[in-house]
Amino acid sequence: MLAVFSLITLVAVPSFQGARGGVDERSAISKFTDSLRSARQLALTTNFPVRFVVDLDEKSYVVPGSRISGHLPQSLNLRIRTAQSDILPDRRVSLRFYPDGTSSGATIDIAQSDHRSVISINWLTGRVEMEER
Repeated sequence: MLAVFSLITLVAVPSFQGARGGVDERSAISKFTDSLRSARQLALTTNFPVRFVVDLDEKSYVVPGSRISGHLPQSLNLRIRTAQSDILPDRRVSLRFYPDGTSSGATIDIAQSDHRSVISINWLTGRVEMEER
């Protein structure tokens, strides 16, 4: 009986660890989306434009002068479609949220082997929406 339990443990643990990696990645994507929403809210409440800067190589993001920051796992593929004026040197992108609720707008694709999230930032309303595919 003990031998059967040991065999099940050896098979189940690696499978669970693989599933956990997907959970961590989805959690990071959710935090990234929440951070975009927080940046929009910051622009509305402070009545100042807010920049949300994404480093595509480091897969990190920050709102300068705030506590909003984080990293996405390196295992994720990140692609941002936005206005040319939002693209900075060194593969960084600066998404902008304005006090009137508008934004520079963008579509952000975040993909992993079996999962894809598309985050849309509406330029007219600044609304941030995420769709999982």
